[in-house]
Amino acid sequence: MVEKTRNSITLPRTYQDALDKLASNGVFLDRQDVMRDALRDLFEKYKMAPFYPAPDDEESE
Repeated sequence: MVEKTRNSITLPRTYQDALDKLASNGVFLDRQDVMRDALRDLFEKYKMAPFYPAPDDEESE
C-alpha cells in the first residue's frame, strides 16, 4: 500500500464551495477526491514521476 501523509491548506471560500459542489453533484466522492484528481492532472501536465518516467529512465531504453 502507498504511504500517505496528511496535508493542510487554506483555501478561499469560493474554492471550497466549488469543491463541495463537484462532490455534491456526484462528480466526485468528496472534497479530497476532487483535490487528488486535480493534483494527478497537474503532475501529468508537467510530466512528473510517477505518472511519467523520469528523463533519465527514457534515455536508457
